[in-house]
Amino acid sequence: MAGIAKTGFSVARTTTYTELQIGGTLTAGGDIIAGRAFMRGSWEDGYFGNSNAMVFSPADFISDTVGRPHNISLKTGAPWTVDIYCAEGPAGGGQFIATKMVPKGFKITSSSVLTIWAQPTGATPFATNAMTRVQGQRLNENGDSTVVATLTGTVYTFGAGDVTTTTVPNILTLSLAVGGITADIVGDGFTQIVIVFVPGQVLQNAGGLMGAQITMERV
Repeated sequence: MAGIAKTGFSVARTTTYTELQIGGTLTAGGDIIAGRAFMRGSWEDGYFGNSNAMVFSPADFISDTVGRPHNISLKTGAPWTVDIYCAEGPAGGGQFIATKMVPKGFKITSSSVLTIWAQPTGATPFATNAMTRVQGQRLNENGDSTVVATLTGTVYTFGAGDVTTTTVPNILTLSLAVGGITADIVGDGFTQIVIVFVPGQVLQNAGGLMGAQITMERV
């Protein structure tokens, strides 16, 4: 077989896959292209083994309101859970910001969907008072960054149809096709995704901001 520097290989077939075992060194004059670059025990290349989405924990979000950092809510019970919340309402104009590097070889496109899990104070669900911004920023060698993509209107205001009004949490969903992303956000080792969430009302300390995710696809 061309490209194998040492002999001693075998092919084993199971009911689900074919396995190539090489006892020596494998060399290739060109690229080795695989449908999945790496997979073992359900781990895939992408974001922490997830090739479909980037996941944001509550701690990934930072409040931009000076002197009012987000608080930690420890909900006791069996089992207990940890959430973050911040007493920020429309008057305070508080917002939460999270950033992550887009995995190299993946991109966020108009087919991507952003989901945010959060719980407002009281029984009133998020309807038209919550907003989000999504944009891509590429880090430059001089330390600053360049915006490479954003929503068409910069800010997207959630409507009643974007919110699943369960008790805890409310689920806010935005298809970037609806928000109008201006360009693909392509992971190249320097480009990050920025998510800004403006609750528009106080978040309760029995739920608060529970996290978010945004779907992605391979380049």
